[in-house]
Amino acid sequence: MKRRIWFIVFICALNLSGGAGRAQVAENAVPAPPGISKICEEIERGITRGEVKIFSLHFARQLSVNIRDGESGYFSANQAFVLLQNFFGARQAVRFKFTTFGETGTIPFATGGGSVTFRGNRETIQIYVSFRRSGDRWRITQFNAY
Repeated sequence: MKRRIWFIVFICALNLSGGAGRAQVAENAVPAPPGISKICEEIERGITRGEVKIFSLHFARQLSVNIRDGESGYFSANQAFVLLQNFFGARQAVRFKFTTFGETGTIPFATGGGSVTFRGNRETIQIYVSFRRSGDRWRITQFNAY
């Protein structure tokens, strides 16, 4: 049990440090399904540009959003767009990259980290996104920004 806890702490620390530029695979992880890899690239691009519209078309009708020092709960796609645009619009990304892909049951997820500038100060950011299949497309059902 202790070994597993240390492994999780190590992975989290590696994510926060940027993972030395290499993608990490979570314990019991599976490769990201092809459609999810593309969505994750769009999320990375949207975060670094401060433009949530780049990836908002992948939002489920309703999704869970948890924002550091901000809103948390279930929101419509439009509400989630506004919340996340306000969050990322106020923060200039220095860098951001997804580093871990995995699956909990049948729910794929991605986590990553980076840094942003907010009110003149550099902050570390950690993102967790989970997906569900809706018809023939993957949809973002959870978006956490810490």
